Amino acid sequence: MKLSKLLSASLVAFAAASTSSAFAQRDPELPVAKPEVTTARTRADVRADTLMAKKDGELNQSSHANPEGAMAEAGQAKTRAEVIADMNATKKANGGWLP
Repeated sequence: MKLSKLLSASLVAFAAASTSSAFAQRDPELPVAKPEVTTARTRADVRADTLMAKKDGELNQSSHANPEGAMAEAGQAKTRAEVIADMNATKKANGGWLP
């Protein structure tokens, strides 16, 4: 009885050690250290360039990535109450469901 407990305990310990070492391995293709910063530009520099590009019209103002453009202005045409009324009318027309 004592021998079987010792064998089962050693088997569990061996299994735990072998599975944990499999997760400890890393991909040799991945870089080891963080990449060095190659630019001396500050956040303020980038913001100034962005503002200048907006003024010059070089940015797509209707882009989803740029919500300050035409899409943001078009989205403010309705009040919250108007949007809710439109939603309720659509639900009523579709039997309680939104398309």
